[in-house]
Amino acid sequence: MGTRSSSLSSYLCPVCGSGLPRAASRCFFCDQPLPMYKRSNRYAGAAATDEPAALPPLFVPQRDFARLEQLARIGLVDSADRAARDLLRRELDRATVCAPEATPHDVVRMGVGVLAQQGDGSVLRRIEGVLTYPGERPESLSAIPVTSMLGAAILGLSADDVMPYAALDGSRHAVKIIKVFSPTSPGSEPPSAEPPSAA
Repeated sequence: MGTRSSSLSSYLCPVCGSGLPRAASRCFFCDQPLPMYKRSNRYAGAAATDEPAALPPLFVPQRDFARLEQLARIGLVDSADRAARDLLRRELDRATVCAPEATPHDVVRMGVGVLAQQGDGSVLRRIEGVLTYPGERPESLSAIPVTSMLGAAILGLSADDVMPYAALDGSRHAVKIIKVFSPTSPGSEPPSAEPPSAA
């Protein structure tokens, strides 16, 4: 069966591909809960805008946080991918920073493999790759740089989380995390967030 969509849809359900209006709280076809948007008119005289009312929680291991913050700050000065780094900065601002031993095992963190579904209002596609720092090239899977819009959006999410974000061209997207795994062994659990022993 093909994906369902309509001219009134703002993005696709990341599970079944149905076209959905931005006001939907659940998919009409598969009952998947969706991120909600609310109308905001924060300043007097300003036009009302859409902003996320509830985003999934995110967790970042303490060992990655400082380097990620530095990458986000670079984009605020002068960077071709400034929008993505600004999204990364906003996500880091709301992240829970975890000690290695306290980081949930199914969290999307640097160096892990990710299987996800992404909808943009017309196409539903499967994404499989490794969340990387800029310039890194995984051996077996595609790189998803954390300084891309997709990479910044999935950082810190857990399996089954759904995250809305805007592409560089302003189009609306939603991504659902299906699985987090070790990039060297796709059927296995992701590697521990703990640093290797010095022994």
